[in-house]
Amino acid sequence: MASCKEPLRIGGAARWRTGVRAVGGHRLHQPGAASTTLAFTTQNWNTAQTVTVAPVDDNADAVDEVALVTNVATGGGYASSTAANRTVRVTVDDDEQTGTDYDADDDQLIEIDSLAKLNAIRWDLDGNGASANSGYASTTATTTVAFPSAAAGMGCPDGGDANQTPDGCLGYELTANLDFDTDGDGVTHTSGTSDSGDDWHNGGSGWDSIGDVNNTYSGKFNGNGWTIDNLFINRSSTSYMGLFARTSNDVIAVGLRNAYVRGQDSVGALAGRNGGRMVAVWASGSVGGR
Repeated sequence: MASCKEPLRIGGAARWRTGVRAVGGHRLHQPGAASTTLAFTTQNWNTAQTVTVAPVDDNADAVDEVALVTNVATGGGYASSTAANRTVRVTVDDDEQTGTDYDADDDQLIEIDSLAKLNAIRWDLDGNGASANSGYASTTATTTVAFPSAAAGMGCPDGGDANQTPDGCLGYELTANLDFDTDGDGVTHTSGTSDSGDDWHNGGSGWDSIGDVNNTYSGKFNGNGWTIDNLFINRSSTSYMGLFARTSNDVIAVGLRNAYVRGQDSVGALAGRNGGRMVAVWASGSVGGR
């Protein structure tokens, strides 16, 4: 709870009243009263007196609260004093957040717990959580996007200006195991057999790599020790095949189990080509190119 304290010293006998007026529909209050009157006499004129103005929690939005605190002096010849009669603008930073926070641990990585969200990375290759693609995110509760009811900035902490850190989203992280065997029939693809019942079957071609030869995923990716099972890619005439086509940043702590990946040139389970750093990653299955 923030507050604004305005001390004032004036000589002689005078009275100082402070009142609060909201700006733009926001609310502030003085505890216990709508306005406060301070009395200054010849005995206490040089003793500072304080009025505290505190914000009211609106529990509704993430808009900064603004109000005007008006000080009015009467008596003692101070009615026309600009020092005693003034208006103070009070702004309270509002850290409330509306919508779903997709960075609940505030590590600047958007959380992935489904293949739909993993797929949405292809529309945000720099990992900053800003995408114009209509299937990426929405501030409403629509189910046709990967990240419905998204909070501003996907919930990633923002430093507020160029001199403060952290500063928004930097990539993605897994918060659960993922399995491309979406129909749950137990059919794995390590023999090259596709399963038309799986969501990412794509007519037998399987998963389309995130990015391509000209579009690199440059955000961070942290698997947090989770695994991705049964990745299937069968695109032997296309180069840069893998979960990612190309990466240029940290990819850490993720495993691919029972992967089957076929491409032309630059083929891998996790990435067709890596230009960044990979730490504590592993894969099992079959990978091949020409």
